[in-house]
Amino acid sequence: KQKYDSDMKLKESFKKVLDDTESQSIFIVILSLLGVVVIIVLHIYMHSTIKRRFNEVYQSLDNLIKERPDFSKKMKDDRRDEIGRLIEGFNKLQSKLEENYNILNKLKIKAEDTANLKSEFLANMSHELRTPLNAVNGFSQILMKKKDVPESVKKYIQKINIAGSNLLELVNTILDFAKLEAGKMQFNPKLTNIS
Repeated sequence: KQKYDSDMKLKESFKKVLDDTESQSIFIVILSLLGVVVIIVLHIYMHSTIKRRFNEVYQSLDNLIKERPDFSKKMKDDRRDEIGRLIEGFNKLQSKLEENYNILNKLKIKAEDTANLKSEFLANMSHELRTPLNAVNGFSQILMKKKDVPESVKKYIQKINIAGSNLLELVNTILDFAKLEAGKMQFNPKLTNIS
């Protein structure tokens, strides 16, 4: 009987251990499933949050690479995490770009104004120089044809005429460059025999 009692106690203990193990296994499975659900929910939340915040960064980058960026569109993010610090740095960079962009625009306007002034100056100067040079060349040619002008003087008049013609050619070349630069040069292609 003692052996029977000890067998029964052993069976009961064994059954109790099995019941406890089964209930603990169910509890562990439920906790594991709950953990998986929590991890999935956190993953979805983190993924959507990070994706949304990075999409804001991408949109700001797209705005900055436009020909005329809108610098008033700054990103707002009060979080002090890694992405928040990235956005803060990005906004500082955007402010510096805006400053440089404005400086470059001012310099561009000054350069365009200077180019216009130069073109206007060249056009006016070439006209102001051409008229008197044509007069000098014309009068020197008239004097060279006169019979009462001594030959020794005609040599000097010829030098005046050559220098005036060279100077007129130089002024015309400068005017041609100004026209070429302004896009107002007209080309008249002609066939030429080079043999």
